[in-house]
Amino acid sequence: MHFAISAVDTIILLAYLVGVVLFGVWLGRKQKDVADYLLGGRSIQWWAVLLSIVATETSTVTFLSVPGMAFDPGRATWYSCN
Repeated sequence: MHFAISAVDTIILLAYLVGVVLFGVWLGRKQKDVADYLLGGRSIQWWAVLLSIVATETSTVTFLSVPGMAFDPGRATWYSCN
């Protein structure tokens, strides 16, 4: 089986990658050092940090648990709560 990527697909991919890098450079223009990067300049509200932690945890749990539940032969469906 042979898969080929067309010129249009390559251009779109490269444009996306360049755009993401430029956007990251633009957003990080005010950072002076690693502490600014890691701590957000100590300007992030506590509730934003909390939401970020909860979203990360939820994403990880979903990513790890749903495939395991889906392949459990004892379950009728992946979403049942037996």
